[in-house]
Amino acid sequence: VNASAIPPTNEEKAEDQKEKGNECIQLAMTALKRMQDAYIFDNKTRYKRVATKYFRGAVRHYTLAFREHSDDHMDVATFFANRAQAHLYLKNYRSAYGDAISALNLLPRHRKNVSKETTKLVTKVLYRAARSSLELGNFTQAGELVMEGIGNREER
Repeated sequence: VNASAIPPTNEEKAEDQKEKGNECIQLAMTALKRMQDAYIFDNKTRYKRVATKYFRGAVRHYTLAFREHSDDHMDVATFFANRAQAHLYLKNYRSAYGDAISALNLLPRHRKNVSKETTKLVTKVLYRAARSSLELGNFTQAGELVMEGIGNREER
């Protein structure tokens, strides 16, 4: 049987979209770095447009990823977390907050008996939720999320 004749599984399609989203984030971050290093205003504007284009692409790819793959909570939480990051850079704070909260709802919130990878993801998501809360003017919520993220808050 020819390997190319076998259609990809939904998990494989989702992983491909995630990788494309990750690549868009990397390219956007490179453009932002170049924007910071640029001396001419026109170049700064051009790099900012390029970064915005790639962040929008990342949002699109992560959206396609979690539509394809809904079985594994950890994977879907990762897609939401990554999309929240792209939304933060685009200043889509409500969308960033919604995605971060969606990811948190899929992840274990306690720090005992979970992998380091999961703990790291929870911390990133808490930061993204706190940052978007802060930008939306929800200072109390932002503070609570920060405290949970640094581990000074009682477990829920």
